[in-house]
Amino acid sequence: MQTDQKIVSAAVHSREAFSMVEHHLQAEELGPQAEAWWPLLEKFYRQDAGAQMADIGILRSWGERYLPAEHHEMLLGWFDDLKPEASPRNVAWEILDSKRAAKGRELAAAILSGRESGKLVTEYQSLMEATELEEDGAAEGYWADDDVRKLIDDSRPENLIPVFPKSFRRAAQGGVEPGDHIVVFARPEMGKSLFALNMSAGWARTGHRVLYIGNEDHINKLKRRLICNLANMTPEEMRKWPDQAAKRARDRGLDNVKMWWQNGMTMNDLERKIQEVEPDCVVLDQIRGMGGTRTGDGMTQKLQEVAIGFRRLLGKYSLVGLSTNQGNDRTERHGQEPPAWLKMGDVADSRTDLPGQADWLLGIGADQEMKDMNKRACSVLKAKGEGSHEGFTFYIDPLRSKVT
Repeated sequence: MQTDQKIVSAAVHSREAFSMVEHHLQAEELGPQAEAWWPLLEKFYRQDAGAQMADIGILRSWGERYLPAEHHEMLLGWFDDLKPEASPRNVAWEILDSKRAAKGRELAAAILSGRESGKLVTEYQSLMEATELEEDGAAEGYWADDDVRKLIDDSRPENLIPVFPKSFRRAAQGGVEPGDHIVVFARPEMGKSLFALNMSAGWARTGHRVLYIGNEDHINKLKRRLICNLANMTPEEMRKWPDQAAKRARDRGLDNVKMWWQNGMTMNDLERKIQEVEPDCVVLDQIRGMGGTRTGDGMTQKLQEVAIGFRRLLGKYSLVGLSTNQGNDRTERHGQEPPAWLKMGDVADSRTDLPGQADWLLGIGADQEMKDMNKRACSVLKAKGEGSHEGFTFYIDPLRSKVT
């Protein structure tokens, strides 16, 4: 069997093999057949936490149902040829060897083109010296002095990724660390996208690269709102002085934000964009628009799958993530005024799974008096590490898409 078939075959016939290699696989490292089957295998193990191997019949039926009909003969034939002949450890070696080859090609291309290759040399040497697949290149259980110092330094306020507005930054003791996931939920018209855009603008101003994935509002509307924020202009002012607006926005970090619209984007799609853009921060607005559209129980399951997948990518690439989701209104059916301060149960379609994948869970609400003042209440329902669970308030400027 080819390397791709060995990897998929071992993962199908052994959960141990799947667990050993899942965090080390990247989409572009797999051939087209393996890349098509791998998401279905991930789905199977997520849905059955106790399964020690995948059910061949279920996987094949999913393939018939979900894979492109025009490629059924090729993809199903490839799957039918899988045989349980590779052990988990041997498959790990296959992946390690493929990573060495890929890094060697990348290094050679950099040298030939005259590009800076120092980092690639270090990465290639680490792979050549590795005796197994390791997270972060560190041997399990080994504590070097430099590692300890770096762990301490990474938590200093000046080394954190800042968050916005200032009231949130105070609650977060200065900022968040790479790998953290901020989930913001609210009822419609409360300012979820405004909060996400303001956060993106803040990251851009402080020199951080941002990948913004939109799947609800038209991307050009989101881009104009970001320009308004960075230029500190209303839409009318922006149209009146377009050159000044463009210069202000660029001077304040506009080029640090890459915005992309794609409804139904998969985790593989997102990973490819992350590899292309190389951001420090990723925004999903909204998370429920990822991976297709479902309703009812299907939406709950989808939110779980997407949240787990997004959290994995944040850890894998050391990124800060922010995602937005809808909020429920428990008072709506009784004709009461919506609550200003939201609770965990107000997260739409996912009261445990999505919150469980969040390091920060923020609920945005407002009563009528607050709405009249453009004021919002932010409930801090989850705060990992040294963060404060005390809620805070902020003001919004809808015309400039700013939060203060």
